[in-house]
Amino acid sequence: MALDKHIELGMIIDIDVIYPMQQHQYRSRIDNLLVFLIGMDVLCSDKTETLTLNKLSADTRQWSVV
Repeated sequence: MALDKHIELGMIIDIDVIYPMQQHQYRSRIDNLLVFLIGMDVLCSDKTETLTLNKLSADTRQWSVV
């Protein structure tokens, strides 16, 4: 749960810092990203903080019950 808060805080800081520095042509993309993130139910990222699709799935063939 704490990791989720760190990711959210990092994204907010990144957007807050990047937004004023970007040229006008990139601001529409950042606005679209903000709209996308506001409507998102699930935010998935890996350890490199790469965002993934708004879907959570698992390959059950790799699981084993011990």
